[in-house]
Amino acid sequence: MLEEVKPGRHLRTNVEFYTALVLQSIGLQPPLFVALFACGRSAGWCAHVIEQHMEDHLIRPQSEYIGARGKILQRQRDHT
Repeated sequence: MLEEVKPGRHLRTNVEFYTALVLQSIGLQPPLFVALFACGRSAGWCAHVIEQHMEDHLIRPQSEYIGARGKILQRQRDHT
């Protein structure tokens, strides 16, 4: 189905894709999808904050950033 909607893009599906199918099937308009995804994510983030506060322990991701370092953002360049 994704190939039909976005031909030639070679996209992989994720949970938001299937959620969008469900939301569309119950009659919600696509412009509302982002707001609903954000609500769900916000609830998850709040749950993480509450859990970390209750355990008095900061949960850090196990992955390590491997991108370029030392980049200067455009707004930083404008102020120098």
